[in-house]
Amino acid sequence: MKPALGFSLVAFGLALVGCRSPEVAFTDMDPRPAASIAGRLLTVRIGVDTNIPSSEVWVRVKAQVKDSTVCLAGYPSYYREESRVYSVPLPVSANSEALAVVWVNPDGSRVAVPVTK
Repeated sequence: MKPALGFSLVAFGLALVGCRSPEVAFTDMDPRPAASIAGRLLTVRIGVDTNIPSSEVWVRVKAQVKDSTVCLAGYPSYYREESRVYSVPLPVSANSEALAVVWVNPDGSRVAVPVTK
């Protein structure tokens, strides 16, 4: 095999790997995310990413509060351990009784996260 062809194949393979979505789907975690509300604090307990064979893949969570919905998304963290408990301070205007918590999957679909109050 010519060196230029080998290099091209390796570069193409790395480009394909780089196109993979960085997000973690709700069903990729074990145990599945669950949330609880206490006062003005939402606590989310998440699992580890089971979609990747390495046991050292943790999930980093990002949250966004929109009206009465908390949107959560997960990203793999390969190099450092992340906490499996994530806290989101709720704004004063948020009604904890009517609050919905959803996990946003890489394809944009939303999954309701079970909430205990």
